[in-house]
Amino acid sequence: LDGKKVCGILTEGKVSGDKLEYAILGIGLNLTEPSGGFDASIKNIAGALFGDGEVFDIEEIVSDILLNFERYYLSLEKKPHFDGYARRNMLIERYVDIIRCGEAVGEGKVIGIAEDFSLEVLTDSGKINLSTGEVSVKAK
Repeated sequence: LDGKKVCGILTEGKVSGDKLEYAILGIGLNLTEPSGGFDASIKNIAGALFGDGEVFDIEEIVSDILLNFERYYLSLEKKPHFDGYARRNMLIERYVDIIRCGEAVGEGKVIGIAEDFSLEVLTDSGKINLSTGEVSVKAK
C-alpha cells in the first residue's frame, strides 16, 4: 500500500513425491501502526491499512479474508488470481536479499512471478526461481 508492505503470508508444508501432504498458512496484517511507530529497521518499508483514529471492523476484515481465501482455494487449479497477484506484487523491480535458515545467502532483483508463483530473481549468476525461503527488500 503506497509502496509499503502491509501484510505477509507464510506457508509451510510437506511434500512427498509429487503430493502435498499438508500446508499451514499464516497471514499477518498491519491494520494500524504500533504505538510509537514501526521500529527504525522497518519504518521505511512497513505500512498499515488504517491511520490513527480511522474506524474499522476487524470481524468484517477477517471474514472478508476467509471468504476470499475459500473462493481462491476452491478454484486453485484454474489460477484466477495469478494476474492480479503478479501485477500487484510489491517485490517486482525491487532488490532483495535471499534468506535461508535466517541467513542471507544471496541477493538479486525480482523481475517477475513465474506461473508456479515462484519469484523470478536476477542474480549475478543468472535468473533463478525462488519457491521456498524468504526474501528481504534491500534499501537502494
